[in-house]
Amino acid sequence: MLSKSSIPQQPDPSAPQAGFSLIEMMMVLAIMTIIMGSVFKSIDLTQRTSRS
Repeated sequence: MLSKSSIPQQPDPSAPQAGFSLIEMMMVLAIMTIIMGSVFKSIDLTQRTSRS
């Protein structure tokens, strides 16, 4: 008799998948790019006003 652990289990298609999809990762990257762009723009503006 085979033990239950030696039988390979098929993943349940109705179970939620762990991890992130490619679309989710690309959306996070796009949002971070927009945020970092605005942060760097405000830092540059602050430096320009402090020089004058």
